[in-house]
Amino acid sequence: MKHPEKVIEDYAQVIITPREKEVMHLLARGLSSRKIGEELGISFHTVESYRKHLLQKFNSKTTVEMVLKAGGVLPREFWTQ
Repeated sequence: MKHPEKVIEDYAQVIITPREKEVMHLLARGLSSRKIGEELGISFHTVESYRKHLLQKFNSKTTVEMVLKAGGVLPREFWTQ
């Protein structure tokens, strides 16, 4: 029985903006879109837009999947802020 090859994508090539990094950091900490909006002084809808763009950039279906993929390419200090 032959198994399909595992697809490995190079997420190190993903370019994210400073604001997307802020949103991702807060998502990784478990904050809701409403809380992220309050923290960054932006609307819930703007946060959702950033989340949508990040999901697309990391080819992810869920926020958890996106954060896990990003965890492999963002520097350690990003996660300890």
